[in-house]
Amino acid sequence: MKRNRRALRRGVALIVVNPNGEVLVLKELEAKPDLEKYVGIYSIPMETVEKGESEQEALARLITEELGGLSVEIESKKRGFYWIAQDARASLYVGQTDTRDLRCPSKSGEVDGQRWESPREALKLWIRRGVREMLHDYLAGRRGVTCSHCRSVAPKS
Repeated sequence: MKRNRRALRRGVALIVVNPNGEVLVLKELEAKPDLEKYVGIYSIPMETVEKGESEQEALARLITEELGGLSVEIESKKRGFYWIAQDARASLYVGQTDTRDLRCPSKSGEVDGQRWESPREALKLWIRRGVREMLHDYLAGRRGVTCSHCRSVAPKS
């Protein structure tokens, strides 16, 4: 008997770092419980990789749609893979920006409240599944990570 499995969903995640060493966080406006994404939860920028799209194309779309075209220089190699839901994984990339200005309205309408936080302060927020592990690994300078046990996040009541 075959089990009905959902196809694996791929995505990209981007830690954007400013000259002060702060990371960009944003507030989710749209709930997608199957991805453990809830209204009001904080995240780093993430985007689904569409069929036929490369991760680099998804990153470019992410910057355009969620970051208003913010100028970001992205490292060529991904930092790792993180399971952000039972059937979804995201490749983590890190990028640098020279700007501290966050006038980058989302064109997607899915996120808002972009702000800079020190990575340690970002860890204190109610953050999306996988982001905690991504930030810990970023702070530790880890590369080539495969995180198969990202801690689940409960919705706020």
